[in-house]
Amino acid sequence: MEVFPVPIEGISYSTTSFKVHCESKKLLRRPLSNVVIDPINTPPSKELELFPSKVDLVLRGGINKLGKLSNDSIKVYVDFLAGAQGEHRVDRTVIRIPAFTSNP
Repeated sequence: MEVFPVPIEGISYSTTSFKVHCESKKLLRRPLSNVVIDPINTPPSKELELFPSKVDLVLRGGINKLGKLSNDSIKVYVDFLAGAQGEHRVDRTVIRIPAFTSNP
């Protein structure tokens, strides 16, 4: 009696051969230079001067989507109110990148 494993999507097999079908994509590392750091939640009576005011990033992702990215796709900001609650200094810069990328 021949026993076959439970069927798995994307895999077919017989007693003599098997095939595996999967999606693959070429990964790419993409440098982005001079991405502007935006101050947010700055009261009208205050000014937040950032140094540096721009950052360089390297993102990793699929070649089809990552190739279409621009600096406008990335959001980098510093929250004035979060820094003002502590020692009147900003400790963290928040970087928002698209879901299909990673920062290596």
